[in-house]
Amino acid sequence: MSDRAYPLLLLVPGLVALILAQYAWRRRQVPTAGALAAVMASVAVWSLAFAGELSSGSLQAALIWIKIEYVGIAALPVTWLVFALYYAGHSDWLIRCRIALLCVIPVLTVVLVMTNDWHHLHYVTATLANLGHVSSVVPVPGPAYWLHTVYSYLLILTGLICIIRTVLRAAPRHREQGLVVIAGVLAPWITNACYLLGLSPVAGIDFTPFAFTMTGLLLLWALFRLRLLDLAPVARDAVFEAISDGVVVVDECGRIADLNAAAERILGCTAAEAYAVPMEQLLPCWPQVRAYCDDAGVHRLKQRLGDGDDARTYEMRLFRLKGQQPQPTSQLLLLSDVTEEERAHEALRAIEVSYHELFNAVAEAIYIQDREGRFLDINYGAELMYGYPRDFFIGRTPEAVAAPGKNDLAAVGRMIERAFAGEPQEFEFWGQRANGEIFPNVVHLYKGTYLGQDVVIALAQDITARKQVENTQRLAATGQLAAGVAHEFNNLLAAMLLQAEMADPDDPHSSRDLKELVLRSARRGGATCADLMAFAKPTEPRREPVLITETVERALAVARRQLENAQVAVERDFQAPEARVHGDPHQLEQVMLNLVINAVDAMSGPFVPLDRRRLTIGVALAERAPNEVVVSIRDTGTGIAPEHLSRVFEPFFTTKTSEPGSDTQGTGLGLSVSHGIVAAHGGRMEVASETHRGTTFVLHLPLLTAGIAEADEATSEAAPPPPMRPARILLAEDEPDVLDAVVTALRQLGHTVTPADSTETALAALREGTYDVVVTDLMMPGAGGAAIVRQAQTHNPPPPTVVITGRLDPQLRQEMTDLGAGAVLQKPFSLTKLLDTLAALLAPEA
Repeated sequence: MSDRAYPLLLLVPGLVALILAQYAWRRRQVPTAGALAAVMASVAVWSLAFAGELSSGSLQAALIWIKIEYVGIAALPVTWLVFALYYAGHSDWLIRCRIALLCVIPVLTVVLVMTNDWHHLHYVTATLANLGHVSSVVPVPGPAYWLHTVYSYLLILTGLICIIRTVLRAAPRHREQGLVVIAGVLAPWITNACYLLGLSPVAGIDFTPFAFTMTGLLLLWALFRLRLLDLAPVARDAVFEAISDGVVVVDECGRIADLNAAAERILGCTAAEAYAVPMEQLLPCWPQVRAYCDDAGVHRLKQRLGDGDDARTYEMRLFRLKGQQPQPTSQLLLLSDVTEEERAHEALRAIEVSYHELFNAVAEAIYIQDREGRFLDINYGAELMYGYPRDFFIGRTPEAVAAPGKNDLAAVGRMIERAFAGEPQEFEFWGQRANGEIFPNVVHLYKGTYLGQDVVIALAQDITARKQVENTQRLAATGQLAAGVAHEFNNLLAAMLLQAEMADPDDPHSSRDLKELVLRSARRGGATCADLMAFAKPTEPRREPVLITETVERALAVARRQLENAQVAVERDFQAPEARVHGDPHQLEQVMLNLVINAVDAMSGPFVPLDRRRLTIGVALAERAPNEVVVSIRDTGTGIAPEHLSRVFEPFFTTKTSEPGSDTQGTGLGLSVSHGIVAAHGGRMEVASETHRGTTFVLHLPLLTAGIAEADEATSEAAPPPPMRPARILLAEDEPDVLDAVVTALRQLGHTVTPADSTETALAALREGTYDVVVTDLMMPGAGGAAIVRQAQTHNPPPPTVVITGRLDPQLRQEMTDLGAGAVLQKPFSLTKLLDTLAALLAPEA
């Protein structure tokens, strides 16, 4: 080969190294690739600079190229070691301080080469050897040269050892990679060793850079054929020892071939002690493992190893390892410590047992339901309540155990939805047992969580016994109520009868007194009926501005006779005389009257001296709530016992029969009705009492706002009662006195009235004639007033209809309106009220 070709040949490994460095740098997200790029860059600098040295022609120029060469020469051992450590899986060793220490000697070498002319520590002397058309520097090495050489070979040797160890433990594909890398590294360093030993084929020329051509070709093969950067192996120790589970390799003879540190701890021996020992000797349950576990790790066996408190539970899996032979050989046993997991499972099982024991220990029925109401789980209480087994309930809805026709199941579904929204629900539900028995139970719904999903927890209690007791109590209360009502109406009737017998028809004052008594008694009887109706089914109060002091005065006027008879002095403390509320004047007057009558009763006994009988009524604005009016009614009576104070607002609860000296018997309705009226007005009612000193009832009601007052005034001004025109009226009423009175009054006003004392008579009249308006009592004999309203709607056009009833509530009013009624009046009604209603319906035609 011509000596002219030497520099050109050195360009080949240099360019190859540059190409490899660039390729590896593009893959630098892989740590091994970054290190390989540094190795190839070092090789490229050395090879290309050496080509410059060979073609320099002068010593001075050659020494300049040598200084450049040493940048690559000094860096190459360090970059090689870093690559080898990454490749072998020991990258954790490469921390910054250690890398810095590795670079101390290479940096010092480069500095000494650059400054060698001043100290000659690296080259004592250097001459230029002309070898035909090429020139090469022949140095006399100094101490720094040998320090660098020894250090470089140590690093190279360390890297080779790491890779060789990795190759020996690697899989076949990785083993092939490693062998190619080793061959690529050995080629230039063996050549360099020959140069240092004087064995170079051409004296004076270091062929090490030429050998890098072989390195480049081998690395090209490893990179592109063997996928060096994609399939870099991880050292066996880094993986095998890092596994937290115990790993034991068992050979084909059932002896231990290898085990990791975790397995050493589990089996209680070192790898050296366990080597070639039969498995049964260290793991007595090995036959059970072989019999139960398959070779794919699917079937697992749990065994407890150790004694006493040190015992642990392990899950064992067995895997078959395949070697080069077709038949399977060794096996790998994986030991996973599942002690804490087992303890957690045992604790969970204990919790589940306790949960089911508690769940089933509750006597009441408990149901777990999903959003559709389907039963997910029930307790024994539900089984006992209905007589069905648990499997009957699961997947069904409450409809499966509902008594036919006695529940609104759609409403039950809506309550389940509200419970899911976080609103606890309570309702009564009629169930049917397996034996056909129908029974009531009260159900409470709460939102909860069951097996990770939102559910409703329903608690149900059989209230058959309670219902029976309530019906004993209801009968007793009904008898007591009937006695109270009879007593009240007997007083009213007695007063009217005595006054009527004593009335002088020629004395206008006597007639006037009789009229006032009849009207007052009628109003009092109507108020008593209103109390009963309000208790039976409270109604929404009508709304209008109400002057509180005026309501109080009306109640005092009605109770005047009782106050005088009991010699009770009345004191008024009206600090807010103009205070108004938005409400029903009749209902509020009823509340005031109930409280005044109760106060009079409390002061009427012999244990309250006459000089102490004082009733104080106050009306003031609340100090802490300026938008609230406070009405206080304070007596000096016997008071209420502390044990009874919390029950005074309960229906049918009364203390009048137990009060000393009391000769009256209460129904227990007055305070209950009054409490409901105040609540319906947006207020609250409180009571304070001291035995033998008196009782104070306090009412808190919201003040009438200016906006509401103006709206009410505008409404009243905008809708004055319309004038009434003569009309043909059909009047259906089965009470003769009421029928005669209303017929007479209407005929005196110029109306043509057809009376009907039965449903059949009214229906016949509607079939035979036409009327401008129909007035009918709802509770007529026969088909009733509803049939009369329906018959009236068959006319064309249908006449307006007025329905009269003693029971009026929003539901009934809506039913009559839907039926076609134009107005609904409640008994007892005044003639003025009837005339106003007719006037509104019989307004003059336009």
